[in-house]
Amino acid sequence: MTYLSPFTYGITKEGDLVELSDDKLIEYANDYGAMPLMHLSTLTKEGNFSNELASEILNSEEKQDNLIENIVRKIDEKGYGGLDIDFEFVYANDAVEAGRISADTKNFPSFSATVRSGRTTGS
Repeated sequence: MTYLSPFTYGITKEGDLVELSDDKLIEYANDYGAMPLMHLSTLTKEGNFSNELASEILNSEEKQDNLIENIVRKIDEKGYGGLDIDFEFVYANDAVEAGRISADTKNFPSFSATVRSGRTTGS
């Protein structure tokens, strides 16, 4: 096994994380030489996936900044080796359209790039 990705940290409309009990899985991954990867989805506190929630986050720099800070903090806290962002059914206006990034939205591709860089607009 190369990676272990516990399923899943969800998000709130404020950009906070819905917690996951993953300590034991991370311990197993480390014991067996697998890299633990944080899995992030649009799972709500109620246990449903929400494209509306993804859109709210993707269209607010403030909420993105909060989410990114929470992700970086959690990765550092838990010792994750990376992040898998799994936002499914993202609205078309929040994604790349016809090979162009929509100029009027802070969309998924630019959000992913910001997460990769580890920087927020306030940094």
